[in-house]
Amino acid sequence: MAIESRYKLKTGEEVDYFPPIQNTDNPYLTEAAMYADQANQLEGYGYLVANVGAFTYLGTVAGTAADYEGFGGGGVQSDWDEIDSNKASFILNKPVDSGQLPFIAKWNVIANDTITLPIGAIGVNNVTVNWGDGTIDKEYNHTYISTGEKTISIYGRLEDFRFLENTNISKDKLIEIVSWGDIEWKNINFSGCVNLTLIGNDIPNFINCTSLKGLFSDTGITTAKTVTFTNVQNVTIGSWLFLNSELNYIEPGMMNNFVNLVEADSFFENTKITELPALLLANSPQLVRLSRFCIDTVTLIAVPEDIFIGAIALRNLQLAFTNTGISTVPKKLLWFSPNITNVERLFLDCPVTSLDKEFFKYCKKIISFRQFFYGTNVYSGIVPPIWMDFPDVISTFSSLAFNVDVNNNIDEVPVDWGGNNTDWANNKGTVNKVWTGSQYAFDNVLPQAWKDDPTVLKFII
Repeated sequence: MAIESRYKLKTGEEVDYFPPIQNTDNPYLTEAAMYADQANQLEGYGYLVANVGAFTYLGTVAGTAADYEGFGGGGVQSDWDEIDSNKASFILNKPVDSGQLPFIAKWNVIANDTITLPIGAIGVNNVTVNWGDGTIDKEYNHTYISTGEKTISIYGRLEDFRFLENTNISKDKLIEIVSWGDIEWKNINFSGCVNLTLIGNDIPNFINCTSLKGLFSDTGITTAKTVTFTNVQNVTIGSWLFLNSELNYIEPGMMNNFVNLVEADSFFENTKITELPALLLANSPQLVRLSRFCIDTVTLIAVPEDIFIGAIALRNLQLAFTNTGISTVPKKLLWFSPNITNVERLFLDCPVTSLDKEFFKYCKKIISFRQFFYGTNVYSGIVPPIWMDFPDVISTFSSLAFNVDVNNNIDEVPVDWGGNNTDWANNKGTVNKVWTGSQYAFDNVLPQAWKDDPTVLKFII
């Protein structure tokens, strides 16, 4: 058929100017059959020819191509799917290639299961969905007749795709992201998809996302892929990214493009990682918050000395490594983050056995050490008198900062210093702290070797 269309359909595009289609159930087998049936056709209505296309009957009665106006691109196109017979619009089931790559995911369903896509109301959401069972429409939910793995493809513009409370019903059915497609993501979240274990190897377009908070939290994802986080330059909030997930491996460079990241609280909380890549935060100079960064990740046994290089704005490390398996704390771990103010419970309940006396050498803005090493039951080294050189520390200094168990009267101040007091938080024991400008006066309780080292302590005995 040589009739040219004046309309061009693209995948997922709804066109409002087409006439209602009259024969979606029984399209004509040939154009000749359509011409011959003009007596049963209405002027201005559309008619389909299998494997050819759709045509508007113009109302003449000659029985030739001149009596029709074609639409649909003029190519061989079939399987048109009517959305609503009362609307002058429909979507092409098997369209000509529009150049758009769909978002493709696999879902595991049983007979009579209904999949509800987590498409919200924020922004522009105009999509066409191929449900993988021969059905194509613009609905957000679909009920399957048969049991099995279904591949769902989404075309169009999608700016709000988040598994929230109202979409809990389908969370456990998503098992794989096959391809991210060309969709320009804006609000996206797969939190709670416990059976989601695989992610495509293509690059998602997250360039319009300012937050990826909870993106893969509570999922079965095991690998944090570098390619997945290629277009994250505008993300400022990444908290809970892999919280409570099955994550056990972080690819090197995974965070290289988080150049404007500000908050990353609970980024790897309660995961199964055993190590963190070197220079992980090297490209995150805006990062301020890293609270609960790896808390409760008991499989984590070491932290690289250079992990915070580049994170020059870092302020909050509260609970960052609490209840992990870290036993050795690198001497220079915080040397590259001079603006840190909060290290409360940083190594709470960790099997740490020593702390270098120069650990806080370049971090003089800390205001709270509360329970910094509390619960380190095997701590046996000489605890550095870190509290001597921090003029902004809060009034009680670090209440229970190193105490293992105050109820069992274990000393806060090590015997090596001459301390034996169990009520350190209230009356400071044998150590008297007196503010005198930028210097302090102490009684003579510290090891002589430390007193003689001017790079470690600045005080008057």
